[in-house]
Amino acid sequence: MWSRFSVRLARVALAALALAVVTIPAHRSSAQEPGTNCPDGWRSDFDNGWAGVVKGVPTGNISGPTVNTVTTWDPDGSGPRPEMLVVAGTFDQAGNAMAKNLAMFDGERWTGLSSPLLPTTISAMCVYQGRLIVVGSTYTLSPTTYLPTEVACFDGLTWTSLGTATPVSTASGGLTSLKVIGDSLYVGGTFTAINGVIASRIARWDGHAWGTLGQGLGNGPTAMAEFQGKLIAAGGFTTAGGVSANRIAAWDGSTWSPLGDGLDNTVYALTVHEGALIVGGSFLSAGGQPTRYIARWNGQTWDSMGGGLITGGRVSMLTAFQGRLLAGYTSVGAGAGTPFDTMASWNGSQWTGLNTLSYSYNGQSTITQSTVFRGKLVVSGSDLIYMGNVHSLGVAQWDGQEWSSVCPGMGLRSSDFRLAAQINAMEPSLEGLSDEDSGHGQVDISAVEVKGISRGDDQTYN
Repeated sequence: MWSRFSVRLARVALAALALAVVTIPAHRSSAQEPGTNCPDGWRSDFDNGWAGVVKGVPTGNISGPTVNTVTTWDPDGSGPRPEMLVVAGTFDQAGNAMAKNLAMFDGERWTGLSSPLLPTTISAMCVYQGRLIVVGSTYTLSPTTYLPTEVACFDGLTWTSLGTATPVSTASGGLTSLKVIGDSLYVGGTFTAINGVIASRIARWDGHAWGTLGQGLGNGPTAMAEFQGKLIAAGGFTTAGGVSANRIAAWDGSTWSPLGDGLDNTVYALTVHEGALIVGGSFLSAGGQPTRYIARWNGQTWDSMGGGLITGGRVSMLTAFQGRLLAGYTSVGAGAGTPFDTMASWNGSQWTGLNTLSYSYNGQSTITQSTVFRGKLVVSGSDLIYMGNVHSLGVAQWDGQEWSSVCPGMGLRSSDFRLAAQINAMEPSLEGLSDEDSGHGQVDISAVEVKGISRGDDQTYN
């Protein structure tokens, strides 16, 4: 038997779900007053009051948007169109534009991108010969079944496919990493062939045809980089070219070789800084030396870089910005609403927290990737609600001194996250509401699942 309060809450949830499918205006200037485009009786879901919910008691069932990858792209090169910031992950709205997991930002407004060629989940993006390349995993649910995945290519007008990757099995498949070196596009993932060319977990596109890299890798790479004229692939594999290579290996154009004794666990990020290869991941040993999640390879030996970083389990982003080496990682969560660092800077001898003062809804965020957009470092993350005490909603930017929103009040939103925020905004209207007020009496909502919606006052709806 449903209590009156349960029915009231469900009625609000159903109303919010109905609202979520209303057509949303394509653009709202960042200068508009918060709530301008919200229907009467609703507050803007993130511009007002939401901070108190984020910093309150978590429900544990709702998370913010996830942005897996971010890059910049100029659709017409030296033409009149502006450079775009492109983001991909798990969200259904970017600013006021409907955007299913892929969107671009021109400095003023968000635009959603869509195509049947796009994967179910996007893992990586890059720009190759002026075109945007997007890869990921394609699958169906209940049960999860992996399907062939396209290497999707967008020239600004038309989507095409550079090739179709065959998954290792119906239980595992997809493309996880990209790297451009010269005229070559390297694609890594959990596949056995691409466009009919047998290729074990890694392949090369030369602009005309697909080719193999020897015997390939034992498992799909999660990161790739160029170092000392070679392609570096890293991930969770233990063999490369049929020989032992612990999570990282180098390809010189004809042969795979290990980088010393490698790492003892998965690698998620690579970059080159001051002539050395910097490696981040979930490992605790590099070349047999103890470290915490980060290490440096100088071409001959491994170094622990001050013993590494204290993180929530892994380093997942590495970049150099304004001459500084920066690392992004999974936060050491202490519960939702507790500030935590998710980035650190290396000064040559020690690591220093970057004063990110991040917040997440569930108490733990992960910085996923970064790029430079119009002179500022843009970072992406999962469940990243605040960055540097500024609304981020999946992406935030840093000028070397301060954090700011990419587009104030216009971040990325997932449907569950938006629903929770809107219902919290309506909380005062629940008071004094009776079943008879609706004129419809009791309503059967047994088929509707309402997950942990926070009131923001130390109470949780279930």
